[in-house]
Amino acid sequence: MSNTRRYLYAGVIAAALAGALVWSVSCLIDAREQAIRAWSDLEACRQLATRVQQLDRLPRSQTAGPVDPSDLYQRGQRALQQLNVSPDHLVQIVPETPRRIGETAYKEVPTQLVVREMNLRQLVAFLLAMTNEQSTTAVRSLRLFAPRDSENGAQWTAEITLSYLVYEPPVTLSVVKASERTE
Repeated sequence: MSNTRRYLYAGVIAAALAGALVWSVSCLIDAREQAIRAWSDLEACRQLATRVQQLDRLPRSQTAGPVDPSDLYQRGQRALQQLNVSPDHLVQIVPETPRRIGETAYKEVPTQLVVREMNLRQLVAFLLAMTNEQSTTAVRSLRLFAPRDSENGAQWTAEITLSYLVYEPPVTLSVVKASERTE
């Protein structure tokens, strides 16, 4: 075998080894990127699992469907009692018609409350108590009416709309047709 052939074979083998090395490094880099994405996905899943567990610990009446107006009334009464305000200051609770949020699977369920003769500090404390971490409700709107001057300062009347979300996917026509066929 001539030296030229040996050099040629050595060159081909060196090129093949270099190609294999480049391919191996490329695969290693891809595997590393996939591992980093998988780690990130795992952390996101862990956070979501923790959030699901937190929501699962909430009382079922708050996580599984509508909030009963009598529950809301009792929560309001307790909040007022904690503020040393007479419970009769909560004058009215009126559930309103749920509204779909855009084209999503969620509906917003508003409830209107009316409280009277409270100073602003009491009113803010009441709102915070009604929308605390254990509650699924949020203040959607607040309307204040002109205060009456009294010995204890300005006494306000407030119209509050609390709302919460309910997951309720729209019924599609195909689901309706399928249920009609089975009957």
